[in-house]
Amino acid sequence: MVGYLHWQEKISAQASISNVEKSESKDINSLTASGSQNVKDYTKNLPPNLKIMIEDASNKGKKIKFVIYGSETTSNNKNAWPNILKTEMNEAYGSVFEFIIISEKDKTSKEVVNENLFEKVTKENPDVLLFEPFLLKDNGEVGIINTLLNIEDMIADLKEKNEDVFVMLQPPHPLYNATFYPKEVQEFKQFALAEGYIYLDHWQSWPKQNDSELKQYLSEDNAKPNDKGNRVWADYLAQYFISR
Repeated sequence: MVGYLHWQEKISAQASISNVEKSESKDINSLTASGSQNVKDYTKNLPPNLKIMIEDASNKGKKIKFVIYGSETTSNNKNAWPNILKTEMNEAYGSVFEFIIISEKDKTSKEVVNENLFEKVTKENPDVLLFEPFLLKDNGEVGIINTLLNIEDMIADLKEKNEDVFVMLQPPHPLYNATFYPKEVQEFKQFALAEGYIYLDHWQSWPKQNDSELKQYLSEDNAKPNDKGNRVWADYLAQYFISR
């Protein structure tokens, strides 16, 4: 009888320990699932293949190389939209992305191709490229047909090295009361969509081009966005990449 009671006590104690372990295990799994769910929530706006890439990198602790490339409008300055976007995406996704920001000052798309400047991007071998391809500098100098051919050449060079690279296109900032530039941007948009690229139309978030308020978002020479313009641009992109 004493022996039986002794073993019953041991079995009860083991059962209690087991229940605690199961409870702790359940809590850990719950936390893991919660973290994973957060990433899935953030990627709701994204196309399926990019969504899978991000979720896979998050689950496996991998890095996604995210290159942001363009004109001086795509600046590496602290208050410019690329760094604002980088900060917000890192806050949401943690260390999933490795951001590289590359800008070309005062270059047309023709000069970028002829001088092999796009090689900087190709050498990085990005998983994702967010590309603002020099439309503002090309305006009145290169012609939209040649601009689109130059864009095709640059992307083709990149895809030769990595055919799975995810390319996203966007225009530079809008200009107040411009005539030909908006038409060229519209042709660029049609090209991007026809070729199957994601087109990030941040112009939707700016004041209308014939609204004098737009001047409050640009530098005095219209060459780039000011702090207010950078914030509008970054906010549009952050809402796309991070579904709240």
